[in-house]
Amino acid sequence: MGLFIDISYKSYHHFGEELCGDKVEIIKTEDSKIIILADGMLSGVRANIFSTMTSKILGTLLKNGICIDEAVDTITKTLPSSSINGEAYSTFSIIQIFDDGRTYIVEYDNPQCVCIRDHELFNLPFKERLVHGKKITECEFEAKPGDAFICMSDGCIYCSGDNTMNLKWNRDAVADYALKCEKKTKSSSRLAAMIDDMCYDLYLGVPKDDTTVGVVRISDEKRVNIFTGPPLNPEDDERIVKDFMEADGLKIVAGGTSSQIASRVLGFKLETDYDTIADGMPPMAKKTCPDIDIITEGVITLHNVIMLLERYLEGEIDIDFYDELDKNVGSSKIATALIDESTKVVFYVGKAAGVGEGGMKISYELSSRNSIIKKLEELLIAMDRDVEIKYY
Repeated sequence: MGLFIDISYKSYHHFGEELCGDKVEIIKTEDSKIIILADGMLSGVRANIFSTMTSKILGTLLKNGICIDEAVDTITKTLPSSSINGEAYSTFSIIQIFDDGRTYIVEYDNPQCVCIRDHELFNLPFKERLVHGKKITECEFEAKPGDAFICMSDGCIYCSGDNTMNLKWNRDAVADYALKCEKKTKSSSRLAAMIDDMCYDLYLGVPKDDTTVGVVRISDEKRVNIFTGPPLNPEDDERIVKDFMEADGLKIVAGGTSSQIASRVLGFKLETDYDTIADGMPPMAKKTCPDIDIITEGVITLHNVIMLLERYLEGEIDIDFYDELDKNVGSSKIATALIDESTKVVFYVGKAAGVGEGGMKISYELSSRNSIIKKLEELLIAMDRDVEIKYY
């Protein structure tokens, strides 16, 4: 299996403008992932149009195997130059990482990409060359698990609350801050949000430029296993627990009956953790089984996990979102595991009939558990996770 490539970005637009003049495209090819960050000149609608054109054109060409020289040539012929200084109307950064680790980075007039390796800043082997009269910087090397790459628009440097340049907050200062944040985070989304939010704070909440941070993080496979629902045949209780426990990776039990089955088969005592009752969420169980990471209620908790993942996919990755993820409640713990700790998620799902109103038995196909598992599968696939569902 190849490397897992986690890509996210965060943007703030120029204060007073409705549109951001930066544009990010994330592209998946058969054997690689690409992030393109384009920065349109100035701000507002005009900048947004040119950055969108740049990112779309570059993305289409690179996805179809066109080399960077031809792509840059196409961009320079398509977009006009400023009548004032002759510069192009959009700059860009491109990071392409292949499944086997081969990495190519090329930049045109954006701040230089930051690389973090082994929790230290790592100097990339950039070289300059001219492509159809335009000076680009590029490098090729092998990425490895644990690497993080941060690209940015020029709104991320010299951030200040007044009209003077904050010379203390330059590209190197961004790199130093990114390093501090990298050591505290696991996902690309949280790292991007922390860096961009610092820029926003330095602007005192009034950004004087469009400000965008793109982050790529590399990892090996990380597996999360979720056991929920009793098996159709009670004789399979031991089998589902055995399969679940023999799997590598994080282990989560979601559901009252599922917890009781795990407790009985494995011989540990279930104890309620009353410190995890918050915001109307059901409590988790205390960690009395060292081999299971999270034990919690099922339907209500997993429904709230769905809402958190929907917010994540909609790009609502601000400080409030991460405050929600950091809460000591079951849904936050599970959502954090799925965002930060997973490249593959395996569900162990029991298909025993549920009980509806009036005591009527409801088949698994019509149950809320079935709907929840299908929705989680849909969201996780959208998050580029591999998903496997095993029924019992």
